[in-house]
Amino acid sequence: MDYNVLAEIVEKNGHKVKYRITLSNGKTESKRLFYGARGVCEFAQNSRKRGFVIGNEYRDWLSCEPIIQTKDDCYKRFVKRVNFIHNILVKSGMWKEFDKRLFCYILNLSETARYDMFCLLYDTEHYVIADSKNYHAKMDRLQNDFYIHIGDIDMLQNLWKDKCFKTINYEDGLHDFYTDKIENAIANKTNYQQHWTKSYDHSIEITLGDDGVLRGYYSMEYRGCGNGYYYLLLDATHALFYEKD
Repeated sequence: MDYNVLAEIVEKNGHKVKYRITLSNGKTESKRLFYGARGVCEFAQNSRKRGFVIGNEYRDWLSCEPIIQTKDDCYKRFVKRVNFIHNILVKSGMWKEFDKRLFCYILNLSETARYDMFCLLYDTEHYVIADSKNYHAKMDRLQNDFYIHIGDIDMLQNLWKDKCFKTINYEDGLHDFYTDKIENAIANKTNYQQHWTKSYDHSIEITLGDDGVLRGYYSMEYRGCGNGYYYLLLDATHALFYEKD
């Protein structure tokens, strides 16, 4: 593939991040590309800000196309992930009231009602300021017609995005040690805390509430700082993105 053609595609569609690459052998693969000061770059794994200049591999590419998700694509991913989260929580026994109030509820809706609810989530995320009246009407419907708590809307709107889930990376060489301890805490419904530092300060906390519900939290904070990324712990290895502070 001609580098200048590739650079033009990525520079023009830079906000679309993911691209479908067709190789000379007919196979396809996806890459997260962006256009930087030194030309076409690829994002580093698990990073949305840092990357590296691509090498000569583009010479083996036949084409590069931005991957554009349609609304229906997002809906399919949304339903699949609601199912995935529900199944994990059933197995781990964590967040029972949250699962019942949100994920079970969504799965038990009729297909028509579920798609209607999704459209409200999708449309309120993509609204423009000039359409604020319509935005507020749809937010009211989410809360009054579908009983979605205002604090859960942002989390639900992440379910069709890549940042929705986090597979927890423990300290090098201690993955099995930590997961065993966390699995035991979950199985025995005991409070548990664990902290470790890699590129971020990581923390896990499992608590048994007075209501008998087991809840878990996972955070990745910038080192030495009280800000970062916060997740709901689903089991010993999976976490659901909730907010960034």
